Amino acid sequence: MTRALRDWQLVLPLALFFTVFVFAPLGLLGVVSFYTDTTLTKAGPTQYVKFLTDGFNMAVLGQTLWLGLLATLVALAIGYPLAYIYTVVPAAAQRALMLVIVLPLLTSAVVRTFAWVVILGRQGIVNSALAALGFIDGPLRLLYTPSAVVIALAQIQLPLMVLPVITALANIDPNLRHASHVLGAGRWRTLFEVTLPLSAPGLLAGCLLVYAGSVSAFVTQTLVGGGQLMLMPHVSAGHPGQQLSVRCRGGDDPPRRRPGDRGSRESLEPAHTGPRPWLSARARVAPHASSAGRSRSPSVSPPRSRSCCWSRRR
Repeated sequence: MTRALRDWQLVLPLALFFTVFVFAPLGLLGVVSFYTDTTLTKAGPTQYVKFLTDGFNMAVLGQTLWLGLLATLVALAIGYPLAYIYTVVPAAAQRALMLVIVLPLLTSAVVRTFAWVVILGRQGIVNSALAALGFIDGPLRLLYTPSAVVIALAQIQLPLMVLPVITALANIDPNLRHASHVLGAGRWRTLFEVTLPLSAPGLLAGCLLVYAGSVSAFVTQTLVGGGQLMLMPHVSAGHPGQQLSVRCRGGDDPPRRRPGDRGSRESLEPAHTGPRPWLSARARVAPHASSAGRSRSPSVSPPRSRSCCWSRRR
């Protein structure tokens, strides 16, 4: 049995798994996307033409891609020096550093996102520290901004950038750096002309992982962005007008859109007219009563927890 045949036998189970559970569903989704009706009888590029010719969809797509690019650049600026330090420190320090790098992966992305909500809130750690040092008189608005979303995404996706770069740097022969120094090249020249080109495969893998995770991170974009940034995950989920507001200790409420704004509730989806289970019987009858008899019926709000609650505004 030849070596090539043995290698194919080792790869065959994984290739079969990816073919059945990854490539086949994606191919089926691509075929179905060309049909224009639910019965799958009429095919054509109508759906793609409608999406690509809609200015709102293209604006949302551009904002999402730009946000993912910024998060990738921030993760690259932090992750590459961290990976390079890992390859040059002693073995004992490498174990501690690897624990620090991998430890965030043991925590859910939702929990890490809530941590950023608390850190960047009006009464969060950043504002409290700046106020204690006397740098600010009032709380800064750090949460529910594009910068907050970029920082949170970069931190959450950072391990996916660092680990591939560490693998690429560890595979570089140390004698190449020594030869560069012997030939008169300094540290920076060796870094840019030897180390950086040889670590390009790890950089490419890390950037692809971080970018793909950033543009599709529905939870982080919603909680840290406060529902104010209209991005593709919200549009793809079919809820472009809903806001998922989060109130936590240390956080603040997201600003509300004005009626008529592009992407607001009034302009993107009809008002909710169905029954609301948290309203009392009197409150449900009040809209149908005469203005003279029941014009001042009390409004009842849905129950909320003491420390943190989620509410969907329709």
